Amino acid sequence: RKRIPFLLEVNSPLSLERAREPGLRFRRVALVLERYTWRSATKVFPVSRVLGDMLIREGVDPRRIAVMPNGVNRSEFNLRELERAKRCLGIS
Repeated sequence: RKRIPFLLEVNSPLSLERAREPGLRFRRVALVLERYTWRSATKVFPVSRVLGDMLIREGVDPRRIAVMPNGVNRSEFNLRELERAKRCLGIS
């Protein structure tokens, strides 16, 4: 209503993911709200093309989808420095 852009990253269909585990109540409500949220977003950023295609099937306008894979292009980073930094932090 206030015309504030609503940008949404989607890592997984959470209602389906949670439905596999015991304890999700109101499964249908969760699914409806999730679909509403996806369709209401100004721009939706799924982390894979497969997920983007699923969002389209669920009614998200393809023009509002931009696939943004989550990962690192290792060629853009100095891996020696990365390993040194991890050792300094005690996480190697």
